[in-house]
Amino acid sequence: MTSTIQVKGDEPLPPNHPPLPSAAPPHPTGNAGNGPDVNGQIAAQHPKALGKTKLAVAIPDSVKGKWASATLEVSTGGAEEMHKVAIGNQVSVGKNQQLRLAHYLPAYSSDFQTVTSSSNEEVNPAVQIQVLSNGQVVSEGWVFSKLPEFNSFRSEQIKVRLVSAERTGNK
Repeated sequence: MTSTIQVKGDEPLPPNHPPLPSAAPPHPTGNAGNGPDVNGQIAAQHPKALGKTKLAVAIPDSVKGKWASATLEVSTGGAEEMHKVAIGNQVSVGKNQQLRLAHYLPAYSSDFQTVTSSSNEEVNPAVQIQVLSNGQVVSEGWVFSKLPEFNSFRSEQIKVRLVSAERTGNK
């Protein structure tokens, strides 16, 4: 169906319609010239992670109590060790440091406010770990089994790799 209504292009938007960014096409060389930054305007309308804000962790009932521990490969000072750590427990690593396994999520997902598991299947397995020194958390973050390039855990002295996770007897 084709409309026969003449459009000039300067008609007002309907009431309560959000404003539209100017639609100047990008310059072929990548320079925007004098036109508005349309991509920047569109990006500004999308939610962003808020820097280093700690996200809430929500363990769904389908996952809660179904996983007992994780096996982690820990490298400190060039030495590698395998540690089987129960969820919520910690092991000694390095000099005067402990590694705590805070959470295990078999299907990690996040909406930039909450971290959760979308199922109990190991689709995107991840652990939240903390390094403690003298009882204080000095580093923490997430370590992914299948996508280590997305690890948020950073430490100068300790490298961690998620090897596997062990289920409890609960189904």
